[in-house]
Amino acid sequence: NNMELGSVTSAIREFLYDELCGVYLEACKLELQNHYGNEAVVIIKPSSSYLQTLSFCLDRTLKLMHPIAPFVTEELWQRLNSSSIRNDYQSIVQTSYPGHNDNVLKYRDESVESDMDTVLDVVQATRSLRERFREAVGKHASSLAVDIFVEPKGIESSGFGSVLSEKKQLLTKILRIETINIIAAESPKHGLVSSCCGGQIVIRLSLSPEDLDEQIFEKNLKSFNARYQKLHKQELRIKGLLVSEKFLENAGDEVIEKNKLKLSKLEGEVASIKTVIESLEILEKQFRT
Repeated sequence: NNMELGSVTSAIREFLYDELCGVYLEACKLELQNHYGNEAVVIIKPSSSYLQTLSFCLDRTLKLMHPIAPFVTEELWQRLNSSSIRNDYQSIVQTSYPGHNDNVLKYRDESVESDMDTVLDVVQATRSLRERFREAVGKHASSLAVDIFVEPKGIESSGFGSVLSEKKQLLTKILRIETINIIAAESPKHGLVSSCCGGQIVIRLSLSPEDLDEQIFEKNLKSFNARYQKLHKQELRIKGLLVSEKFLENAGDEVIEKNKLKLSKLEGEVASIKTVIESLEILEKQFRT
């Protein structure tokens, strides 16, 4: 009702890219590989539940996106619906727009959703951690093992340990790493870490001094500190303006709003850079002591 197209687009993209493609599609590949082996080509029967679910989700997602991106969704829908899903419709415009459907909700399994929420939280935290490593060190962390620590006191009550053990193969597939260690122990005192699930799960990259290039490391640390100082200075200046009675009296509403938006963006950038600097300092302390 509020015509917030940006929010709609972000929500659809998050589902399509992060959940459907980033998780479910990878899970399908894993199940098919386990069933058929490492064959170059696998022919999926039309009755396959994997294909049916993917077709259903893509069909509904394209319909949701059609008012925002009409031409590309029409083209993709035409390609997707060369199958029986198309029925008698010749164009996506002729189909009904997706709405709330109680018939779909009867298939909902809250236990499975809870398990997958845990997996998604671990995936997001691990990807964030690896991105921090890439920014800090200047290279990807795909070759590094990942240690997942589950608080011992939370294993029985939360079931995190059993869920992660069961989904370990899926996690390695989604994250594209060879080694994941699930450890029932207290959170590590050292290393590059990130937490999720209320702090009951802690992810750590297994690093060694050989993983770091000292020259690149020092260069990046200096660069991030300089950028932090520059942006933090801008942040403080705008904060000062927005509490200045003289500025608020003389500036128009549009100027004030622009400064508020700029401040919000700066605060996000400053917080992000500060996190990277803290990661660099942790690494520096860890490998120089």
